[in-house]
Amino acid sequence: PAAAGDVVFFTTTASVAGAPACDDSETKVYAFTVAGTPAYDADGNGRIDPGESPVVMTTSGRATAPLVRDRHVYIGVTSAAGAGVTVLGDPAGYDSAATATGVRVLSWREVR
Repeated sequence: PAAAGDVVFFTTTASVAGAPACDDSETKVYAFTVAGTPAYDADGNGRIDPGESPVVMTTSGRATAPLVRDRHVYIGVTSAAGAGVTVLGDPAGYDSAATATGVRVLSWREVR
């Protein structure tokens, strides 16, 4: 899973019934708020309804875990058709302003 603000993204992959093990699968990308409710308006009616689906994308193939960067979600997908990266987010929303971010080192080991 990957988190961005109060939204958690994750992927699931399921084999297609009756297909050989190495053939295409179906991948779904989910987005939940930290409260466990759907994070986006999936049906496009302008609001998040109580029965809203948390699925924000369905595609053929096997997906990587999502990566969040610069207000976008990146998902690598491989299928019988090839491999590629899918980007979800505002096409004009790149180059977020710099923020005061710190890095916490949990452990350190020097290798010589």
